[in-house]
Parts: sequence; C-alpha cells; structure tokens
Amino acid sequence: MKKIIFFSIIFISLFYYLSFAQDNSTSNHLNKNQQVVKNDEKIPICVDYKNVDKLGRILGLKLEEKLIASNLFRLNKDKGKCYKIIIKSKQEFNNSPLFRSVISIAWTFYYGEDVLSSFLGQEIFILDSNNIDLEAENILALTRSITKEYSYLLQ
Repeated sequence: MKKIIFFSIIFISLFYYLSFAQDNSTSNHLNKNQQVVKNDEKIPICVDYKNVDKLGRILGLKLEEKLIASNLFRLNKDKGKCYKIIIKSKQEFNNSPLFRSVISIAWTFYYGEDVLSSFLGQEIFILDSNNIDLEAENILALTRSITKEYSYLLQ
C-alpha cells in the first residue's frame, strides 16, 4: 500500500511539473512574438551626427542609447522611411576653460536615398558637459511632438 501511495505521489508530481514547464515555454514564445509586434509599432528615428565636435558626438551617442532603450521610438539603421535628427556642433570658444559647444538640431523626414527629405523643425542651443543627459531628454521630447504633428508621413 505504501508503494502505491509513493508511486502515485511521484506520478502526480511529474505530471504537474511537465504541465507547468509546457505552459511556461508557451508563454515565453508568446512574449517574444508580442515584443516583435511592439518593435514594429515603434516610431523609426535616425540620428546623424557626422562632422561634429566632442560634445556633439557624445550627444549623438546619448540619443542613440535613449532611442534603443525607448518604448516609443526605435533606432533605425536601415534605409527605410524615418524621422531624422541631424546634429551639427562647434566648440563655442577655443581658449575657454569651460568646454561648451553650440549645437544645432534639425528634424527631417527621410523618404529614401533618391528623394529629397522634408524639413520638419530646428533648435539651436549651447551645450556643456554637465547637461548632456538633460538635453538628450529634451531633444527626445521635442522629437515626440514633431512625430505627433507629422505622423501622417509614415503612412
């Protein structure tokens, strides 16, 4: 009698374990598919920061980091349609003890290589090394308002 109870407990435990493992793998598979769908729904953004000074490069990299981590935007590396953030920068004064740059940001909509981009907006400000994260957040907030206003361009 003890053997029967022992084997039935083992059988029930094994059955419970196998059903739980199967449910867990199914939910993991569904979560991966949902993430793919969500990534396709994100707004594609390109960041262009060629020919900039040191602070301009750091700002461009911070923007790319924030876009990768964003739930709203996705960093677009391919040649498809996207909103483009163009960064240009120059050091403010060559002999200054503070390292500051004048930054120009322009937003365009990129259709493809053979089509002229549409100008959407611009911003000019002075950036120092202490407020790079704050300005990157500000640029993303401005980008969100621009993508809302010109959302029809992606259709």
